[in-house]
Amino acid sequence: MRGKTGDNLIIHFGTTFKGVIPLSNIADVKQAGKIRTKGLGFASYVPEESLLRVTAGDRNLIHIELKEPQRFKISLRRPFFAQKVLINVDEPEAFLEALNQRIPSRGEVSHQAPLQYFQGSRQIPDEIGRISFERVVEEEKTDTSYEWALEAQSLEKDYGTSKAVDGIDLRVKAGEVFGFLGPNGAGKTTTMNMVMGLLRPSGGTVKVFGRDVWKEPLAAKKLLGYVAEHPIVYDRLTGREFVRFSAELYGAPRDGLEDRIDQLLAGFDLADAADDLVRTYSQGMRRKIALAAALVHGPRLLMLDEPTNGVDPKGAWVIKNLLRSLAAQGATVFMSTHVLEVAENMCDRVAIINKGRIVAEGTVNELKEKSKMPDSNLEEIFLALTASGEAQGKVFASL
Repeated sequence: MRGKTGDNLIIHFGTTFKGVIPLSNIADVKQAGKIRTKGLGFASYVPEESLLRVTAGDRNLIHIELKEPQRFKISLRRPFFAQKVLINVDEPEAFLEALNQRIPSRGEVSHQAPLQYFQGSRQIPDEIGRISFERVVEEEKTDTSYEWALEAQSLEKDYGTSKAVDGIDLRVKAGEVFGFLGPNGAGKTTTMNMVMGLLRPSGGTVKVFGRDVWKEPLAAKKLLGYVAEHPIVYDRLTGREFVRFSAELYGAPRDGLEDRIDQLLAGFDLADAADDLVRTYSQGMRRKIALAAALVHGPRLLMLDEPTNGVDPKGAWVIKNLLRSLAAQGATVFMSTHVLEVAENMCDRVAIINKGRIVAEGTVNELKEKSKMPDSNLEEIFLALTASGEAQGKVFASL
């Protein structure tokens, strides 16, 4: 019924279930007490507990806690993700002893194998390189040589007497990767929502390739792709259906659409899960399907709020290399992130917002020069610029 092969724990239950759990993904394993509840005598899933039960009886139970949720499938049911597994074995003490001898150090992460696959190669995988930056949706005639992808002037957002965004000016050049940085509550998401036309400004203007977001909303939004920090996806659609739905919302032509969808799904390593319901996706998969949906109509400006948030190391690597590939093809990327190393390595320029105001903008080298911190990295500059009190005043004075 169950056995250990190499670096995996293999669980069988008749013909209805077979699961393979990498030993490196096991956080804890222990004997569980006798229970009396539904779900015994067959394989079942308890979603509210993120629990997979593979139990033939109510005795000799073993509880396995996983480091990361893992994808499983029972018979004809849709796949799901579980972080806990309950099984029963004939000799629990012997099973635990043998299993604990094989489980790697608790400090190791479960993503070791995917990381090893990518180590030593900086080349963008073929699937990512084939995600092309080409306009899919027809747009009104615009000046394609327009210098600025995004222009925000005197942009404000008031909530009563509180200013979430206080008269900021931003310009993002066409074809650059632009980082938007700031501490929690600084006004990053509020600014991005105003740029996207999701939140009406209290003052100021926003233009995308010369199109005013609030005066020409349809023309401007055809040029935009957006993924929020907590992307909204439709759980009752499959991944493929969700991307297709997004394409239809933007009026993408049907000719060649299915090929483009397949290309995006493969590029984000979602081809095998393309026809599974989105509700079975992990957090990282949900972010990747949202990215695919944001790209399907070929936006000229891609707006990303924390693009690697909730994504495993392999997924983050894929996303970062995708952004590099798109930028190399002429796309403009505007992203907020708390991962300053990503911003320093990927962005052509960055802006730092604090308490609703832009406190610095430029290349990393320009920020080093302006802040008189030539030997510092972006993280150190960021901490100095967003400090409070006297320390902040000294840095601002130098800018």
